[in-house]
Amino acid sequence: MKERDPLADTSEEDPMKDFIPRNLTEEDRLLYTVHAVENDCSIVPKGSFRMTQEHEVERNASFRGISSDTAFNLNQYSHFRNCQDAGKKEHLLKDDAVFQPDFLDEVSTDLPSGCWSVQQDSNGKSAIIRNHVWAGYTAYHQAGTNTFGGVYVGDGLKNADLAFMI
Repeated sequence: MKERDPLADTSEEDPMKDFIPRNLTEEDRLLYTVHAVENDCSIVPKGSFRMTQEHEVERNASFRGISSDTAFNLNQYSHFRNCQDAGKKEHLLKDDAVFQPDFLDEVSTDLPSGCWSVQQDSNGKSAIIRNHVWAGYTAYHQAGTNTFGGVYVGDGLKNADLAFMI
């Protein structure tokens, strides 16, 4: 009887057993780009979402908007994505995380510094926030209301040279 090598893969253990290699398609590239833009750019005003007792994120029914005094400050906006900051991730595991309004990543800490800009509309009542890494992403918040949103209308090309342009 032939002795079996204990370190050799067996067909039942091989996770790549049924893998069929294929070339990447334009659909794959598009899917990656959409997810990258959502991850890097999707932002919301602070306080517009809250964490429930079940540690789920939902719209905050008591959110009445950011005041017009602070709506044009980038520190008043957070990323709407799974938390990527290690300190905030650790804090989310604690029981008192549901009482903390600041559980999302800060937009103002994004690198390179200056990758976001905030402007007022012609009436001075809405903040218009633009991302310069993904040119074509624009978010807005109407000060003093719970109206906000964002849209990406771009070519799908990330500006990796922004740090040298600022």
